[in-house]
Amino acid sequence: MFQPLPAETVFEAKTQTLRHTRLLFSLLVLIYVAFFNLSASIFCLIYTHQLFPKIFLQPFLIVNALAFIFAVAHFSHARSKDLTSLITELHGQDADPNDDIHRRFLNIVQEAETASGFHPIRAVVLATTARNAFSIEDGKGRKAIGVTEGLLSALSRPELSAVVAHETAHLLHGDSRLMTTACSLFSVFGRIAASLNILGESGRSSGYRSRSDRSSALLFLFLVWVVAVLGTFFTQLIYFAISRNREYYADSDGVHICQDPLALSDALQKIWCADRGHLSIPEGFGALFIVNCVYSGLDESEGFASDLFCTHPPVKKRLQRLADWAMKDPAVLETHRKIFENAQTEPSYALKKEGGWSEPQLVSQILAQGPVSPLAWVLDRDGVWHASDIKTIQSGLREQMGKNAEPFDCPRCKIPLIEDEYESCQTLKCAHCVGRLLGKGHLERIVARRTETFDPKTIERTGEWRARQKGSVKELCFFPQIHCPRCQADMFKCIYTELTRVVLDYCQNQDCASVWCDAMELEHIQILIENPYMPTF
Repeated sequence: MFQPLPAETVFEAKTQTLRHTRLLFSLLVLIYVAFFNLSASIFCLIYTHQLFPKIFLQPFLIVNALAFIFAVAHFSHARSKDLTSLITELHGQDADPNDDIHRRFLNIVQEAETASGFHPIRAVVLATTARNAFSIEDGKGRKAIGVTEGLLSALSRPELSAVVAHETAHLLHGDSRLMTTACSLFSVFGRIAASLNILGESGRSSGYRSRSDRSSALLFLFLVWVVAVLGTFFTQLIYFAISRNREYYADSDGVHICQDPLALSDALQKIWCADRGHLSIPEGFGALFIVNCVYSGLDESEGFASDLFCTHPPVKKRLQRLADWAMKDPAVLETHRKIFENAQTEPSYALKKEGGWSEPQLVSQILAQGPVSPLAWVLDRDGVWHASDIKTIQSGLREQMGKNAEPFDCPRCKIPLIEDEYESCQTLKCAHCVGRLLGKGHLERIVARRTETFDPKTIERTGEWRARQKGSVKELCFFPQIHCPRCQADMFKCIYTELTRVVLDYCQNQDCASVWCDAMELEHIQILIENPYMPTF
């Protein structure tokens, strides 16, 4: 059950949001004042041959008054967008109460209404396999929390609750309304700049009564274009700076609401390591989402450039903060105390289960209860970790697997790979992430063979996936660099073929020449090569 935030926390957050709103409006006024004064100065220079004529003071006051009026009108327009129109722009629909998975989301949003005191909060779903979530609020205070179909299917109930708690914190802080306004301002400037590019091209080819008329028109268009570009740039900088910090605050207060920092950590990891490159949203609206809609290496770095040009803080840093907050949980502290009290010759660990934390146990006792997921949370003397980070647990899992376990670990999950035959070819497979390690020349064998069959739904999904594969290797693949499980040499990323656009990891050691395929990559290659004329564009 969600817990409400303390009143002083909400008040402090809203005060900060109000300051940011004033800053955004002041910036907008400055942009318009600069544009109107520049236009007036050029007009005076052309028609009076003086940059500042003696009678300039009165027109100067009128120009600045007009600039202020235009700024107020633009800001009001951005704030006047109706919630329904915003949801339509994002291609969202109300959650379906007749769908079991949607109904679970609706129930969680109702819990968020009770904790926040906001009634109603619209539950919105985006029809895409991408994993992400957002919250929006229009100028009249109407609110919505949205998630994608991909997120609903990938997250457990505690993880989905943690994501909704995070978005509820945004609504409580008031920054959902601020960011919706900033995104609207950004998109307006962007549309103006794009439109003027087209008008400029047509202006060059269309006829004017005289060369001076054409020059004046083109000069005016150029000035408006400059303002639109500057407006886009500066509003973008403002909401970059605002949104980077606000994600930390929403993580912190979201944890307070849901009381489960590790669930939010798991949810962020699932979003972070999933396909984010095909959310169809207006330009500039990416800052509304819990994780950047398009992967950028700059997002995961820190420093002046990242703070200036990234909408979201590094996910790794957010995950570290969540792990630190988990250690402050009373239940975790109590279990941590027991670990020290029950110290034995061998290290003891507590395993996080659905009902809470287990009693401190030895590795042998934990493994005796059954297989442990590499992403299960484990508590020891030093903090909370994933099971894949504890070498003794991984060694125990390898022994449990016995003769089926290979001495090579999955580069993603850090658990032993197992032998698995695919297309009459011996491969090494990860039982958790379903990635495959192929030996030298095995990829060509598998692609050439046609014994594996695929159902129409899988083929259709592959066609949809292929339609999104545009850009360079860095834009297509968000997974970090890995070492070859066989020889530990560095692996490099390369697009398999332009037809498939699948990015694979190749071992740089030519004597080894292993290839790592993440989940579904091998299947995508086979389907696209066997169906080269399927509609994918």
